[in-house]
Amino acid sequence: IPPENDMIFGGGVPFNARPDSVVGWFRCGLTVDDSAVLIVQMRKGGAVICNEMFKFTGNSTWQRRAFKLNYSAAGNADTAVIGIACTNFTEDSIRLASWIEADLLGFSGTALTVPNHSFENWSDVTKNYPSRWSADGDFSDPNPTVYRSTAAVRGFYGLQIRNYAAAARNRGGYSSSTRTESSSDN
Repeated sequence: IPPENDMIFGGGVPFNARPDSVVGWFRCGLTVDDSAVLIVQMRKGGAVICNEMFKFTGNSTWQRRAFKLNYSAAGNADTAVIGIACTNFTEDSIRLASWIEADLLGFSGTALTVPNHSFENWSDVTKNYPSRWSADGDFSDPNPTVYRSTAAVRGFYGLQIRNYAAAARNRGGYSSSTRTESSSDN
């Protein structure tokens, strides 16, 4: 992420490692003038030591993608945040037709895993949401942007993120690994 757009996300998950890349399976349907993003932020003692944003464009079938992580300081991170958005929120407008699906997220260069990396664990509130991940808006929102998808590379579920047209303003869908729940939630 360029310095002028530095973003520091709250929360995160404990993560004592220094992976060299983030990997996952992705499928997307994006309008010609839009891009989806995968954001990875690593922190150490509250300071950001890795802040990356990777863009997806076009339409694709399930593809395994790997992205190199660059660090600004030595040593292992103690906290990790992964975010996925189906529109490039750094641009002026949200493209409502854009969507992205993700499955089997992980890191290379470490044995540590991303919580609920396969999106098989979902908690039922009023709507389904991925365990140990946050989502745009209130989970009781009648117009959610995050969905449990039956399209998956492995297992039964993947993550689908969509944009939403609202009367007041359009909302871009996103989800990030910032929720903390009980240890029984993987």
